[in-house]
Amino acid sequence: DVPEVYDHFREEYGGMISYYKFNTFLVKNVDKEKLLASENPFALVALASKYLNETMDDRELRLKFKLELVILAEQKGYSIEQIDHLLTFIEFMLILPKDLALKFNYIMSERYQEQPDLEYIEAAKHIADRIYKRTYGVSVEEKIQQFREIERQKVEKERQKAEIERQKAEKEKQEAIKKMLLLGLSVEMIADILVVSPMQVRSIQENL
Repeated sequence: DVPEVYDHFREEYGGMISYYKFNTFLVKNVDKEKLLASENPFALVALASKYLNETMDDRELRLKFKLELVILAEQKGYSIEQIDHLLTFIEFMLILPKDLALKFNYIMSERYQEQPDLEYIEAAKHIADRIYKRTYGVSVEEKIQQFREIERQKVEKERQKAEIERQKAEKEKQEAIKKMLLLGLSVEMIADILVVSPMQVRSIQENL
C-alpha cells in the first residue's frame, strides 16, 4: 500500500518545523500505455516496477513481462550495452522461480547468440555468454569445449569398438580357414568362399 503522504516529511516540535521534500514517482498511478510509448529510458524502469506489482501471484505472467521489457528496449533502439544494464536491473527486480529463471535465461541467450546485425555481434556475444553462464554454470566457450570433448570421446569409443569388431571378425575368419584346410579344401576354394586372398590362406596353412 502507498502511504497517504509519500513525497515529503513534516514534523513540528517545540515551535520548530522540519520539512523534507523528496523527489518521488508514484508508479501505481502512471498509465501503462504512456510508459510503453515513452522514449525516456526511465519509463522501462517504471514499467518494471508496475509489472512487479501486477505479478505478485502470477510468475508465468512475470516471465512474459520480463521478455516484453527486453523486446521493447530493442524496438526503441536501445544499444546492446543499455539492454545489458536493463537485463541486470530486471533480473533483481522481477525475480522468477528457478525453472522460469532458467527458461528466461535460455530464451535470452538464444536470442543474442543469433543476432544478425554485425554491429551487435561482439556486445551481444558478451550478453549471451553472461546469461548462458548464469543458466548452465559455464560460459558458451566452455560449453563448446565440453561438447567437443564429448564428441571426441564418442568418436574414440566408436573407433575402439570398430577395431574390436574387426579383430573379432578377423579371428573368426582365420578359424574358418583352419577348419576348411583341415577338411581338405583347396587354397583357391577357401579364398573364394571366404573372399580372402590365397596368400592369406597359404600363410595360415604353413602354420598348421
